[in-house]
Amino acid sequence: MQNRIIHITKPDFFIVFYITFYFAFTPENVRGGFRRAGFIPLDLQKVIFQLDIKLRTLTPTESPLLNADL
Repeated sequence: MQNRIIHITKPDFFIVFYITFYFAFTPENVRGGFRRAGFIPLDLQKVIFQLDIKLRTLTPTESPLLNADL
């Protein structure tokens, strides 16, 4: 985009993707990702803190007693 390229063919995309993937996914980067996530060394508090947990209580739409066969 910086070079004003607004269209890329699929074959060209895969060539560029492969080159980028090869240089980005180095062993150092992969290990760094695991360290940042708290997996190496294992730090459960860090892992849990990074989770986006939203607790909620489900509200029934209908009363089970109204639908029960008596």
